[in-house]
Formats: sequence, structure tokens, C-alpha cells
Amino acid sequence: TTTTTTTRMNANEIDSDENQSDEEEEEEEDVFEDASTTPEEETNGNNARESKNTSGGGGKEEEEEEKNESEEDDERVREEDFSELLRYVKVAVDDENPLEKYDKLGSTLWQLSNDALEQLANREEIEGQQGVGASSSDNGERSIFSIVNEEEEEDEANVSKDGGLNLQDLPNCVQLAAKELSVFAKALTIDPGMAYRPGSSKTREVIPGETTMRAIGSHRVGAAEIIAMMLQLGCLEIDEKMAHLKLEETNDESKPMTLETLAIMLFEYPWSSAFHAAASRAILAALSSPHEKLWMPLVVCARDEGMGDVYKNSLPTKVAETMNEALLCKRVSERKGNVGSAVVLANALREFGEATDEERSEMRKHLNNNPKWLEANKDGGSLDRLNEEQVGGLCGPKPTRSQFLETNLGGGGSVISSHELLRMLQHISLGGGGN
Repeated sequence: TTTTTTTRMNANEIDSDENQSDEEEEEEEDVFEDASTTPEEETNGNNARESKNTSGGGGKEEEEEEKNESEEDDERVREEDFSELLRYVKVAVDDENPLEKYDKLGSTLWQLSNDALEQLANREEIEGQQGVGASSSDNGERSIFSIVNEEEEEDEANVSKDGGLNLQDLPNCVQLAAKELSVFAKALTIDPGMAYRPGSSKTREVIPGETTMRAIGSHRVGAAEIIAMMLQLGCLEIDEKMAHLKLEETNDESKPMTLETLAIMLFEYPWSSAFHAAASRAILAALSSPHEKLWMPLVVCARDEGMGDVYKNSLPTKVAETMNEALLCKRVSERKGNVGSAVVLANALREFGEATDEERSEMRKHLNNNPKWLEANKDGGSLDRLNEEQVGGLCGPKPTRSQFLETNLGGGGSVISSHELLRMLQHISLGGGGN
């Protein structure tokens, strides 16, 4: 019995050892099954990571390349869109009835102007980030983005031999617009007809000259905006093109130049502030250009030589006449809407007339030979009188008692409080009774 019992215990111990050994082997297998990588794979992965870390940041280079490719794609899309808008304008201005068939002509011209300005703004921002300073061929007066480096030395790669910007260095959209200057000039010839005067009711009987007036048209304002923007760049290639550009392709010397026409329209259409602003900017940019052929037609009209008076229709004469007419008005509200632009241009002409540079010696000669301009520009003349009106703080000069209180208070000399003045103004604005 004892022998049998011992044999049975040994057998149990052997079975127990075998079971324990099987469990340990199963646990080891489970460890390898649950692991994401084998020891060999983990070693290879570590080697790959080490190799990537020693490659010097290859991921950043790839990101930079992708960014550059994305920017190039965006630039290409913008150019295609700009070209499509430009084609629309070219087809429209060549049509016999452009305003009837192409009702988006005005908005398209505005869009072209905005897109070109956006490209210039982007270029200016990029150059600013690169440390480029602001300057131009005329000390920053004409160019709307800079072309010199931090030391304010001219970059010969971006400057022509005559001191202006090279056309090929401008954004592509601007280059496309520069090639089609004649298209924008032709847009100025499209007359939209008559429009109701400000304050006139459309229900009233149409009386030419009383309820209606000649309209300027949004397309002509848009075209003037583009021309002004192109001239403000200070690119002599563009100046050269504008100096020989007429509204129509003709060799007729009696036809005015495009810039001369803008000046004429500024005075023929006295009720379009948007056009006045664009035309004034174009004229000021031309006057500050070193290219004499660009601004000479503005100060002397050679085509009027046969009439014996080359200054009769010149810019200085028109400016002087507009200021004189404004001063004859009993109230400021009776003045035409282009008086402000006339004063701005007159002050610019005065500064150029007082300058001593050789580039504008001919301009000074013609200004000194123009009798109407000399009368307006003299001490105490119409220019001084209008400038004096504008001297003061925000919103112009402060009203005097004789101009304001005497009129609205029936000549009373007593000083009123601010609360009383406020109530009086509210009463007037609400249409209350008065003297």
C-alpha cells in the first residue's frame, strides 16, 4: 500500500510540472502575439527614425514646396480670371451698343481695377516682409509699392535706366492691363446719355437742363480708376504709352490725348465725385512724372494754336475759371461738385510753378504766360481765398457768429448754452418752423 501511494504522488508531481511548463510556454507565445511589432521590426523602426532625424528636416522642405506650388496655382487662377474679365471689356467696347448688350461693363472695369490693386498690395506686403523700404523715382509720391532695399539704394534689377520701374517687374495682372490701355481709353468714349439731376423726381416732367443732365457712367469711372492706378506706378514705359494714347486710334492732331480728355471731362461733368477723384489722381500723377510729353498737353493746348490762344482750354485755365465761378456763388451749396478737385489741382500747379527743377522748366514757363492762371494764383487771388475757407480743424473752418448764429437766431447777440443750441439744431433738422 505504501509503495502504491508513493508511485501515485510522484505521478502527480510529474503531471504538475508538465502543466506548469505548458502554461509558461503559452504565456510566452501570448506576449509575442499581443505585441504590435516583433523585436526585429522594432529594431528596423528605430533605425528608420534615427535616419529621419539625421536627414536635416526634410519634412519642412516638403511643406515649403507644397506652399509654393499652392501660391503658384492661386496666381495662375487669378491671371486666368483677370484675362477673362479683360476679354469681356475688349469685346464690349468694340460693340456698337455696348451698354445695351454688356450691362456688366462698369462693374467689370471696377473689378479689374480692384484685382490689379490687390496684386500690387500683395507685392507691397511681400516686399515689406523682406525688409524693403518705400521709395520711388519721385520720393514715393507716385509709386504705390517700393523698389529699394533697407539701405535705400536703388535695386538696378527693378529700375530702368531712366529711373522708373520696369514693366516686367510689375505683377502679371498689371502687365496685362498695361498692354490694353487703349481699351480703357476707348471705354471713355461710350456716352451713357442723360440722367436725372440730384434731387429731381423721376415723376416730374423731363426738362433737359433742369431735371436731367449728362451722365458720366460707371464704366467711364472704372476706366479712369484703372488709368489713374497705372500712372501712379511711376513706370516710364506706361507713361510713354499714355503720352501718345488718344481715345481713338487716329493721327488727327486735333483729337485730344487720353489724359487731356480726362481733364476736360472733369470740368464737363461737375457732379460725379468718384470720377473727379480718379481723374484728379491721374492728372496729379502725370504732373509729377519726369516725362514731359505726358503732362505738356495739360498746360498748353497745341491743337488750339490756330485759334490764337493755346491756354484757353488748358488745365490751369479751367481750374482758375472753376474757382472764380465758385466764389461768385452766394452760398457754398450752390457751388459745383468739382470745386474741391479744382482747388487740389491748383495747389499742385502752384507747387510745380514754384519748383526749381529743370524737368519742369517748360511747365513753369507756360504757367507764367497764362493770364487767367496768374490772376487766380496771385496773393489774395481765388486760390488763396478758397484755401483760407478750408483752414481749420475737422470738417473745415469753425462757423462764425455772423455766418451761423446771426442767421439762425434772428440777429440776437446773446450767447446760448450748448443744450439750447442742440435743441435748435434738432428743431431745424426735423423741419420745424423758423424765421
